[in-house]
Amino acid sequence: MKEYIDLSSWERRDNFLFFADFLNPFYSVTCEVDCSVAKKVAKERGESFFLYYLYAILDAVNTIDELKYRISEKDEIVRYDKIDAFVPIKKAGARCFTTIRIPYHETFSVFKEVAKSRIDDVQNVDPYSLEKQNKEFDVVIVSPLPQLPFTSITYTQKNRHGSDYPIINVGQLSPESKLPIAINVHHGFVDGEHLSEFYSKIEATLASI
Repeated sequence: MKEYIDLSSWERRDNFLFFADFLNPFYSVTCEVDCSVAKKVAKERGESFFLYYLYAILDAVNTIDELKYRISEKDEIVRYDKIDAFVPIKKAGARCFTTIRIPYHETFSVFKEVAKSRIDDVQNVDPYSLEKQNKEFDVVIVSPLPQLPFTSITYTQKNRHGSDYPIINVGQLSPESKLPIAINVHHGFVDGEHLSEFYSKIEATLASI
């Protein structure tokens, strides 16, 4: 479900219009979050730490309205009720990946089981079928880079409105259980305050999962 935004009464109208005609209205931020509790719990349970932080990211995105705004193909502003993740998953024995959609569920146990099923089926999925078919942008891109302890990152841009949805990269977990998470957002939608809330929410979820 999505809501069409009335620009005349939208509180971000002036912010959005200011950045709308910028050659590059996007900006990126990279921060580390403390994952010590979630890493310990995942290890004790013999579960994938990747699913823990993916859930925390999606939970944060679905909490913050500013991360749910998109620009439609008709240049209308919409806000989606629920945001899922597009995630590139490496195929077994290959040096390439396939993108799958992992839906958000409020309950971690449900999210985890559905995500496992989607990942297990990755061998049977066309690498870019989702991008080819997707006409709605009720997603964020979450790309894991577990071998790369990056401190910053830049992003590809297919076209002016092609990445108005957030793009997120997650790097290598440090020995101190700090996880670098980078996010690229449209400044017409998202300010620094919202990103501060985003990172705080992720860290809180990972501490209580």
